[in-house]
Amino acid sequence: MTAGRWHRGLRAAALVLSLGLAGCSSGWLPSPEKPADSPELASLLRLGAAAETAGDVGNAVSVYQRAQALYPNEGEPPRRLGDLYRSRGLYDLATRAYGAAVAADPGDREARHGLAATLVRQGRLEAAAGHYDTLLEQDAADIRAWNGKAVALDLGGHRAAAWEAFHKGLEVAPDNLALRTNLGLSLAFGGRVDEGIEILERAAAEPEAGPETRQNLALAYGLAGRTQDAARLGRKDLKPSDVVQNLDVYDLMRAAEPEPPR
Repeated sequence: MTAGRWHRGLRAAALVLSLGLAGCSSGWLPSPEKPADSPELASLLRLGAAAETAGDVGNAVSVYQRAQALYPNEGEPPRRLGDLYRSRGLYDLATRAYGAAVAADPGDREARHGLAATLVRQGRLEAAAGHYDTLLEQDAADIRAWNGKAVALDLGGHRAAAWEAFHKGLEVAPDNLALRTNLGLSLAFGGRVDEGIEILERAAAEPEAGPETRQNLALAYGLAGRTQDAARLGRKDLKPSDVVQNLDVYDLMRAAEPEPPR
């Protein structure tokens, strides 16, 4: 049993990841000779950002596509497109946009982070882990990359490797809430429920802990059969009907065959 198998049936518990859009106009001719510091590029990026702020997504996409066509060797226009697509769940388009950004500028860490996170959303976990490895080769202190790699490994069923990645991240940032929360949930799903609960209880007690951390702890309580504790936490953030639904899912989890050790 993997964490991802059950998350669709839960409310607010997860590992911490409709538009009609026209294609690039044929009137935009690539101009590789255009300088990267061109005022025209800066102007287009400002126009795209303003359209985003105004909620005019279609116009923002059009402007970023134009900037990408005019400046094909620049990574920022496709990266902004990738961010825009990913925020709206258009993962195939986001993957292509981020891929173009990374191809234009392999050192663009934000584009590679966006690509890796989108690949996780698509279930392309090995590819995502590869990009996180590249990020970590460039900067071994990148906490987001350690967390992303560990989540990708966990969702792919490689629990021992995921735990190792979580711990390596925690060596860099022992107090990081996302790493601690995800490690606790991974341990709980991996059969080490008491260890997971202990980590999640400490994480949920942090002042900055939010609903997702609390509901991950509730999930761990549910896996341990501590139904009353799970319901108590559920009521802090969820509607009564969602609490009941989550308790039913916890029952299904406990009734499932135990996951073999890895």
